[in-house]
Amino acid sequence: MKTVSICTLSFILLWITLCQSQFGCNLYQAFTEGKAYFAVGVCYSARSNGVTTSYMFSCATDSQLATLQEGNDQIVRVMNKKTWNNNEDCSGDPDTDVVESTEYIISTSSSMECDASNCDYIKYRTYTVSSCTDDGTTPSGLDTADYVDRVRVIDECLIEQEEGSVSKDIKISSCNVTGFYSDSYFYGGAIGSEDDDTCSMDIVSENVEFLDGSCESSTEYRVIEECSTSPSSSPDSGASGISATIGVIMFMVQLIAIV
Repeated sequence: MKTVSICTLSFILLWITLCQSQFGCNLYQAFTEGKAYFAVGVCYSARSNGVTTSYMFSCATDSQLATLQEGNDQIVRVMNKKTWNNNEDCSGDPDTDVVESTEYIISTSSSMECDASNCDYIKYRTYTVSSCTDDGTTPSGLDTADYVDRVRVIDECLIEQEEGSVSKDIKISSCNVTGFYSDSYFYGGAIGSEDDDTCSMDIVSENVEFLDGSCESSTEYRVIEECSTSPSSSPDSGASGISATIGVIMFMVQLIAIV
């Protein structure tokens, strides 16, 4: 019996560790969208061919999580996505509010954080141009009718891009109305390894600047919209993180009872 108890305790500690998020602020990592990262509670907007859409990610409330767990008690975290049509600032009631992602007790990693503070971030708008070069001039043919909002989280090590089997990591250190900045740009470890998003490997370049009125890519022009400290907490954030740990403990208690 003593051996069984030790093994059971080890499993409890293991599952609690695995279910903890890897992020330091409320954040959602969408693996289905090229490992994009979305700050919880921040409004994203885009316009294409004159059609404007805005959306926001939010953590499940306690009541929503409790309802979902009635159907499946293995659920520990839930991320919602709210969408507004013909609206660029996420104001009013959303046109849709759906579950975007669900995490269960038996998970080896977490793609969301809901029990931390909301993220500091920089939001900027990108416009498509025929050619963009960082020469200090506005690209010719710039059309601001269509755009895409992008958000970078401050002081959080994230995968910037994947180059073959190796990740390229960056931690944005600060921002202001003229741009956002990184102390260093890192090569990470192999994709999926413990070093692929730690900002601890070889430095590629230092003092990297992403300035207002500069190129996001060879065909995208960047304009800073907002440098923000943590957005106000809402009832949609902070529920799933605590429930995740409680859920794991209850699950393991059931296992102990069975053993």
